[in-house]
Amino acid sequence: MAVALLVGVLSGLRWPSPYTLSHLVIDYHFGFGKRGLIGAILERADRPPYHYATLVWLVVGVFAAWSGLLMVAARRGIKGNAAIAWAFILFFLSAGFASLVCDIGRGEHFGLLLAVPCLFMPTTPRFLCARVLCGLAAVLAQEANFLITVPVIALDVWVASAGGKRLAQMSRTVCVALPAAALAAYLGNTLTACNLSVAAPYFQKMAADFSFAVVPLKTLCNDGGTNYRLALATLWNVPGAVRMIPVALFAAMPSTVYNLWLASRLMRPGRLDLAVWVACVCSPLVLLIVAVDVVRFVTLPQVTSLCLVVSALRRGIVPPVRVDVRLVYALAILELVMCIPLNDGGVMRGLPAWHP
Repeated sequence: MAVALLVGVLSGLRWPSPYTLSHLVIDYHFGFGKRGLIGAILERADRPPYHYATLVWLVVGVFAAWSGLLMVAARRGIKGNAAIAWAFILFFLSAGFASLVCDIGRGEHFGLLLAVPCLFMPTTPRFLCARVLCGLAAVLAQEANFLITVPVIALDVWVASAGGKRLAQMSRTVCVALPAAALAAYLGNTLTACNLSVAAPYFQKMAADFSFAVVPLKTLCNDGGTNYRLALATLWNVPGAVRMIPVALFAAMPSTVYNLWLASRLMRPGRLDLAVWVACVCSPLVLLIVAVDVVRFVTLPQVTSLCLVVSALRRGIVPPVRVDVRLVYALAILELVMCIPLNDGGVMRGLPAWHP
């Protein structure tokens, strides 16, 4: 597993781009809107302007904390069941993991970190409130987390409530997802920092030794309709980009299906349970309607499906699960072959210099 983790990191590692880190310095200076939470917290933890190296170590720490906590949550299953250990090995070799490493520093990393503590929580009213807050914070970090992180949190509530009354299970799940849905809808139609001639110089002053990218600011001034039209023009009307979707699906779906199968062996779901699982796991694909990051969004089900496996491990008895070794070897080869070509968009930069 350690070797697979190292291969996955090296497959995707480019160090955070200035474009990625530009999202971190955005705050609520120009009004309450999308993606300002991280910058607002950062201002209270450190004094701007921010050095590139400082932000790099911050986002690397967030990513390491998320992946480490996820393995801690699954440690019982990893030690006692080879099929579960293989789920993590396949994930570390996957295009989805390499994409996360390549895009390290984006808002979904902070959202996924918020989701992991929820896997340890019971479904009592107090902890349901804590889950709601985690979902809201994830959406404030990046509105796309409504289709990335919030389904993971809601899915864990569904899994944790299995075996009880269906009405209570549905009510708890809706209670967690609905506030985040309302916030995402509000933020999606709230436009801020539209005057680039004023906003761009302000945020450039927040970056000490790297260029602030203006593209994130343009995103703040887009509503859902604008994003849809942009995606329609820049993704669905470009044959090469459209052809990338089935290629990415070919890379992502086998391990996603493996994780769904593994979770089903752990929890024995009914038809309704399985439908909820598939909907939550595949929800990041909906982002293709309003965004153009094909590899990033198409391979995210590899992440969400692994979170489902961990949730099932936390919530039920772990029976021995046998898996055909030939199958997992074939999947591992597929992941290894596909992850590098899908994430070879840039050359890895050198280690950033440290600034205290």
